[in-house]
Amino acid sequence: MKDTKTIVLAVLVLAILSTGVYFLAEKGNTPSPEPIATESAPAISGDTANLVALSVSAGQTLSGTVTITGALTGAYFFEANARGMLLDENMTPVLQFPIGATSEDWMTTEAVSFSATVLVPGTLKGSGYLRIANDNPSGDPVNDRFIDVPVVFN
Repeated sequence: MKDTKTIVLAVLVLAILSTGVYFLAEKGNTPSPEPIATESAPAISGDTANLVALSVSAGQTLSGTVTITGALTGAYFFEANARGMLLDENMTPVLQFPIGATSEDWMTTEAVSFSATVLVPGTLKGSGYLRIANDNPSGDPVNDRFIDVPVVFN
């Protein structure tokens, strides 16, 4: 009987060791999980240091009539006006519109609030940009300032 107990115990120990070796070997063959791809929201680019506030967020969908409000430093305004544009995904201007300052003093380096209403053309679809640009009466490109907000047109 003692021999039978020894044999059963030996078989049991071998079975446990075999199972442990098997799982250790399989652990090396198990592929590591792939990281989950997360798309980060597109970022606002350009002269963002002069953007104080904006009602349109990066990645927002624009369609129909859109009222855009916000605040920029006064350096963007000339005669109380700045410029707005809708650009397609290739950064080609599709529509230009005026951005008017409020009744605040626009001849300041402080924040000046603005408002503009634009009708997004129904033919404009997919990714694009809302561009807010300074009014540059000199026409010299070296004086151009702009802020590009990636949006989706629908």
